[in-house]
Amino acid sequence: MPEAIPVPPASAKPTPAPQGHTREQGMAMYERIRKQLRDLIHQKRHHDKQLALYEDNIFKAESTYLEETQNGNIIKGFDNYIKGGVTRRKTAFNDSDRIFSLSSLTYASKLQQEHESTPVTAASTPTVPDLPRISAAQLQKNKKNPNKKRKADDESESVSDVETPGPKRVRISFSGQGHAVGTQ
Repeated sequence: MPEAIPVPPASAKPTPAPQGHTREQGMAMYERIRKQLRDLIHQKRHHDKQLALYEDNIFKAESTYLEETQNGNIIKGFDNYIKGGVTRRKTAFNDSDRIFSLSSLTYASKLQQEHESTPVTAASTPTVPDLPRISAAQLQKNKKNPNKKRKADDESESVSDVETPGPKRVRISFSGQGHAVGTQ
């Protein structure tokens, strides 16, 4: 059988603890936690600065790698690496090629904040002087016949406008037949 727990009468009040003792303990605990919070905030700032330095170093190393290996690298592939030097040309790399920099959440958010905080000034917006405007009727006329040539255009075609076929190329087959595919 379960034992019945005696219930104290409603008129009985708990004895209060001495006020000075708990207040002093509370203030000491508050000061200790406050000091810990200051230390943690200081550590967080230090770690944020360290992270920013690491991310900047990664960005610089990644930029150097992408610039020095235009013709073949682990990100773009090595297709252009074996091509001749004449066909090589310097191509710009995109921000999407920065797989290491973009893998960091803090760096991506930093780029987004910089993009959002860039002020748009009136000087950066180009202004166009009043130019003759095309009427709506003229726009419709231009849209209806975009491929139709005018008679004046047909008469004034220059040599550079006329397409000339290039030289005929013969395919070479190395299948062991001993002759070219196009010539039999």
